[in-house]
Amino acid sequence: MVITSINHQCRASAAQVVARRQVRMYLRKIREKEYSKLRALVPSVATKKKVTKVQVIEEAVRYIEKLHEALLERFRETHGSMAEDKAQETETKKSLGKGYMIVLFKVFKL
Repeated sequence: MVITSINHQCRASAAQVVARRQVRMYLRKIREKEYSKLRALVPSVATKKKVTKVQVIEEAVRYIEKLHEALLERFRETHGSMAEDKAQETETKKSLGKGYMIVLFKVFKL
């Protein structure tokens, strides 16, 4: 008798099952919307017709790296030798940044 009451308590009601499904669908819709926003911001994938989520994220990372390099170059032009110290610091951070891809894949459930 006790076992059936425990099993009964563990089972989700039909309303809970429906609510969970609705939440999953809502979150999926939001995630898809965010991917499309990101895709529109990255020039290399914005014009392509069919692109996977992985490609969007990889291209976004490359685009960010290019922007960072351009900014660093502009900084070097205006600040000279002080920029070299920043460049070395940036290269160290960049080598650590490879782990960000793994984190992105886990966060976005790819």
